[in-house]
Amino acid sequence: MRRLKKVLVALIISGGLFVAANIIYSIELVISLVSSACVFSGLVMLLPTKKDDTKKLTGGKSKPQITTENENEFVCDGITRGQLNSIIADGKKKVDTIRSFKSTIKNPIVIADINEICIIAESIFDDFKKDPKDIKGARKFLSYYLDATVKIVAKYSELANSMSVSDSSREVLSRTEANLKKIRDTFDEQLEKLLHDDFFDLNIELEVLEKTIKSEGVK
Repeated sequence: MRRLKKVLVALIISGGLFVAANIIYSIELVISLVSSACVFSGLVMLLPTKKDDTKKLTGGKSKPQITTENENEFVCDGITRGQLNSIIADGKKKVDTIRSFKSTIKNPIVIADINEICIIAESIFDDFKKDPKDIKGARKFLSYYLDATVKIVAKYSELANSMSVSDSSREVLSRTEANLKKIRDTFDEQLEKLLHDDFFDLNIELEVLEKTIKSEGVK
């Protein structure tokens, strides 16, 4: 359509030139026709299109195409892209919450454990993005362990920053420090098994950790 408009404009101008040359100025027919044809060809080549104008405005570069994801597209059996994005976004918010407690804790060993837990958890969510079917093998990680870790770290921070720490509180802190190591190790095993699609012993290991966490009063 744009090219047709361009040709019509060139035709009108070259036609007008022919009329002026042959009729008004009595120039020979052949010369008038040749001149008009040359003008027509030149105008077709030179007249810009909207696409050309756009390239000038963008420095000669085509505008990048923006692709939008289909949120309803199934990325694996029973999980849509929208659900996958939501799971990853919610999970990473919880990881950020866990990480935020580092600034309230003075014990460098606990800070290191929390940092490792967060790095491993983020790697698990990165794995979900690459291989969404792994979500089914990590249901408990998503529905229980991540939330439980948030509560455990929050409780540890609260006790560690109490004005007076009783013997019983010190015992709880000590047990929590040990549990954080277990959480770190279990998260690491979870990641390894997800990466290798090996879920055979994973549920048993997670159930053992769940019993340990519940024994500390975290539900």
